[in-house]
Amino acid sequence: MKTIGRKGILKKTLFIIITSMAAVLLLYLPAAKAERLEATYYGMDDAQSVLENIDYTDIADSWARDSIVQSGAFDIIKGYGEKRFEPKRHLSKEEAIAVILRMGGREEDAQRLGEALEAARNNDEKLESARPIWSAGYLRLAADGGLISPMDFADAMNPSQSFLEDDGFIRTAPARRDEFAYWTALVIGLQPVYGQQKIFNSFLDWEYTDPIKIPYVEAVLKNNIMNGNANGYLNPGGPITREQAAQIICNAKKQVLPLLGMEEKRGVIENVLLENVMTSGYEETVKTFLIRSYDGALLAIKTQVPVMQAANEQSGESLRPDNELVVLRNGITGKSNLLKIGDRVEFFIKNNAPDGRVRFVKVLPNIEDTRYIAARISSIDSDNKVVKVKQFFELDHPDLISGKSLQYNILEKLPDTSYAYLENLKVDNGKSIGSIESIGEGSFVVLTLNNDIITRARISAFPLYADTGIVRGIVEDNNPSMGYITLYNEDGKKPLPGSPDSLLMYRTFSYANNVEVFRDHKKTGAEMLQTGDSVYLKLDSDGNVVSASGVPNYNVKGGVILSVAPTFLAVEFGDGTQGILNIDENTVIEANGMIAKQDELLEGDHAIFTIYEGVKGYEAKKISVSNDNKLVTSVYRGTVQKAEQFSNRLIIYDLEKLQGGRWINTTQKGLNEIKLDKNNKLYVEGIESSIGDTVDLAGRTVYIAVRKDYGDTEKAVVVSMPFKGSKELLYTDNILSNLPATGNVSLLTNDLELGYNKGTIIVNEGRLVTGRGLAPGHEVTVIAGRNYKTGEIQAGVISVSEGSGIKDLELFRGRISSIVENSSFTLESFSKLKKTSWDYANTPKTFDISASTRMLDENGVMGIRNFKDYGENNMIDRTVYVAGKGTEASLISTAPYAAHFSMGTVWEKKEGELFVRDVRSYESSSHTWKKGDDISVGIPVNGIIIKNGSTIAFEDIGIGDELIIIRKDIQDNKASIIIIE
Repeated sequence: MKTIGRKGILKKTLFIIITSMAAVLLLYLPAAKAERLEATYYGMDDAQSVLENIDYTDIADSWARDSIVQSGAFDIIKGYGEKRFEPKRHLSKEEAIAVILRMGGREEDAQRLGEALEAARNNDEKLESARPIWSAGYLRLAADGGLISPMDFADAMNPSQSFLEDDGFIRTAPARRDEFAYWTALVIGLQPVYGQQKIFNSFLDWEYTDPIKIPYVEAVLKNNIMNGNANGYLNPGGPITREQAAQIICNAKKQVLPLLGMEEKRGVIENVLLENVMTSGYEETVKTFLIRSYDGALLAIKTQVPVMQAANEQSGESLRPDNELVVLRNGITGKSNLLKIGDRVEFFIKNNAPDGRVRFVKVLPNIEDTRYIAARISSIDSDNKVVKVKQFFELDHPDLISGKSLQYNILEKLPDTSYAYLENLKVDNGKSIGSIESIGEGSFVVLTLNNDIITRARISAFPLYADTGIVRGIVEDNNPSMGYITLYNEDGKKPLPGSPDSLLMYRTFSYANNVEVFRDHKKTGAEMLQTGDSVYLKLDSDGNVVSASGVPNYNVKGGVILSVAPTFLAVEFGDGTQGILNIDENTVIEANGMIAKQDELLEGDHAIFTIYEGVKGYEAKKISVSNDNKLVTSVYRGTVQKAEQFSNRLIIYDLEKLQGGRWINTTQKGLNEIKLDKNNKLYVEGIESSIGDTVDLAGRTVYIAVRKDYGDTEKAVVVSMPFKGSKELLYTDNILSNLPATGNVSLLTNDLELGYNKGTIIVNEGRLVTGRGLAPGHEVTVIAGRNYKTGEIQAGVISVSEGSGIKDLELFRGRISSIVENSSFTLESFSKLKKTSWDYANTPKTFDISASTRMLDENGVMGIRNFKDYGENNMIDRTVYVAGKGTEASLISTAPYAAHFSMGTVWEKKEGELFVRDVRSYESSSHTWKKGDDISVGIPVNGIIIKNGSTIAFEDIGIGDELIIIRKDIQDNKASIIIIE
């Protein structure tokens, strides 16, 4: 028998006294404020049935045991009855299709379709059980969705399956792995990958894959939904087992859950509350699980179980079934009694249920995960016990000085992260231990996290003072050969010389050859730290770098330019978000692989943006524009015969192409297939929709803008359906005015105002643009219809007419401000020729000159070597025309000022003079072309003649050429510029 000494008795007595005092004090203390619940979810009434269905007796030895249970709980892959799953059994083709369509949330559709097919059969053809009836529904749905061909469906429905050829679709034959990958990709919406990398580079037997299915197999491999074995074999032609299918379902969870109307949550069970309540005269036990989610929110899951169970006296069925959970814990399935306080759980909510039903709960391995985070406090919610922080990096030790090395990962863009904290959280402010209230917003701290809950906090000044051992900043210069690195402050700007910030934030540090360096989370050498990187440096007592870690400070995003301004761009990124992108003289702009200027960026350009997200928003480091395969190649009109969601295509009849201001029949007769681009937009009467959401597309008129992909296949990028039953109206006219804010444009000759919206296909210079891309004077073809709800005329298509013979050669006019001899020159501001006007920009523009650049002045050709900023040929302050491509000047001319536009046809030429008939002159006041008399014009020696994107001589103008003539005014008989259409 163990004895207790005097000290033990004293300790025990003190414990009883303190506990008693605490209990008495609690009676007089105000109740703690209850934390607000972010959301409450409930169990399922059919939990018992689900548990019975997944209580398999033959999966204990399967490596996919948890995935089998989870896919069964989702009701995607079912057992064979009598608690048999048969994990090693091969899935037949009809079983595989059923599983995959259930992944897409189509089970009810398949069952209804199967019942409809059965109802249409003659009595002597009726099927005897539900399984083949529903199977027929799945197969019909697969055929309608493009998973299998009409011939495959005919084979599958043939009652004489044994007489089919070897290449026929035998429904009971094993499904191939590449078939399963192909069907999976179609149903869950993966885009085919035509630049194969994984399948070619990773697997020895890739050539046995069905060639048509390779892009889809590549897609599932790229998304880590399917994989090969350890020996490097994919086995594409082999059968797929039921346990493999279960694992694939869980691997595709990201794509599958939204299709099932489900959402995944994760968190830690903080408490379990029990109470008995009366519901409709029955006493029930309500169990509430309080869960702290990983983002700090407090969630609740409730179950309800009758205290005394009442049953139907005839059938024995429960009158009030348990509202319970389906739980998987360490391979064991059961109800909520398997859950305990402290468990880490993931659970799946059926969001389309009226009150959020929890379909399945899985207990995760509950290994205590201790981490140390360096962060800055953004906000503290003391009511809900949540701290929001900017997270900088992780440490291997809570003490910045004592840590062996940094060994941290900088989180990209330093996102706001929320953590829950303990009720009695201790905060070390360097002098004493305090409460959470002792941390001010903006404080820098080192947090200790256990299971992502803050258990301790220490205030630190690490971002600012090197004596703590840590400094941070943006790399301004890194010189590995000399062994130094210079940083400036984290917003990417240099501090002003002499400012307090310059002492703290702009520093140069030395390092040795063997310094420990991490970049982008990988150990590397010091030479890999680059200008613009976000870095943290750990210093020794002498202020030298002993450890460094950096990440690229710039993100790369694809998107489209919505509008262009002198100091910023409005852009829409590939994920659909929009933003303002600040640009300055340091922004590198590339167009088709060549350095370009800001004024060459156009609305509708697709570009890759290298950006820094700082305190002033998005700052652009580089903008790379490429028009390759990005231009709209055609606009079509047709009638929808069928829209197939799984194969992502439209079947169109009566297909016509917009060409020359009218609809032209395409060469292909009958039905036409148009594939949808992966980023396609579908609009029905101006409202954004999708094929999956819209069920009544058949028979509708549709306008389609297409562009070619890298396989030279036309794909629809915008599909727009006008108002049903509206009569189509076609106009060829000039724009008089445009109001993007209200979505209204006025036509000149037709004296008509019409509207446009997101569903209007607007094409300018081959680019899809918004209404901002339309300007007064634009010659347009408009396809419109009347909105019978409002009576307004709405444009379905607005196409700006193609440009003139100037093509990609651009023409500028401006005053020379500086010259770099034999290299470049700059216009202090400039005007750019745009069809019938000069568009002015109050910004400088620099052109490169070379030996091939021609120079024309009043005396004719001038050698480019005489193009100087001094001497008798001093060109400073001279106004010139510049013809060029990009920044390369091909021709510089001092031709006279010209702003009057005429057009006509050459019918004779002689001795430097052109005789022009069918003359029309442009009146800028009314934006119209008016017929005029025949004219004769000459060309000065410094005049500019452009044809097919090149400058030519007078002798190269031909009889019958269509000209645009630009003169000083209508009386002038000298043309400074002639453009041959």
